[in-house]
Amino acid sequence: MEPSPAEDAGGGGWPAGDNAFRRWHSGGLCPETPARRAMFHVKHAQALVQAEEALLRLGLHVSEARLGAYLDAFERWREAASLSGWRTPDELVAEGLIPSLFLVCLARPLPGDRILDLGAGGGVVGIPLALILPDSDVTLVDSTRKHVVFLKHVVGKLGLSNVHVEWGRLEAGRVPAEYDLAVARAVNPPGAALRTALSVLRPGGVAVTWRPDRGALSLKVAPGGSDLSVAAVPAAGEALQR
Repeated sequence: MEPSPAEDAGGGGWPAGDNAFRRWHSGGLCPETPARRAMFHVKHAQALVQAEEALLRLGLHVSEARLGAYLDAFERWREAASLSGWRTPDELVAEGLIPSLFLVCLARPLPGDRILDLGAGGGVVGIPLALILPDSDVTLVDSTRKHVVFLKHVVGKLGLSNVHVEWGRLEAGRVPAEYDLAVARAVNPPGAALRTALSVLRPGGVAVTWRPDRGALSLKVAPGGSDLSVAAVPAAGEALQR
């Protein structure tokens, strides 16, 4: 039986202390947990093991039961809701979830942050973030009604009281600057996505936008701040799995 939100309140979290990316990059892995892997005799076992191993390398943890429920819902709704082209949960984890969390990790989100996922699609960025940071406030925005219906279904199924789903298209200057982190994965055009992400940030907030197919990442801190561009974004996910 899937745990209730109350039972699973301690099931996620971003590590305290040093930057999670630095911990991974320096090779400081969290201890393996063979006993917990016995729980993976369920549907999507391979995808869940792959996700857990990658999250451990980042010093992160998420409830396997709730992540498994998300993967199951994505698979069931993929065609009906016109979700992204990942054909299997294994592809979703390897090509979507792992690289996305690796990149968002660079922004070092904290418990209590207000997070905005622009063009949320199937929730591959926002839903795992909400599971990892249960004390955060996550808003998922998408202009495709089918995606919004799916996201609301997942939020209800997982009992994510910290997630809000909105239908529409955001434009720079039309949303209050009240977020600590704004992310946009594969949103066109990239320049407009970055401008919109920056426009919703509080002072010191971080915008993370990327296009996996173009191998480019933009990180910018508001106001001013500096950009970080990284070539070959898919390679980040591949490196994380090694």
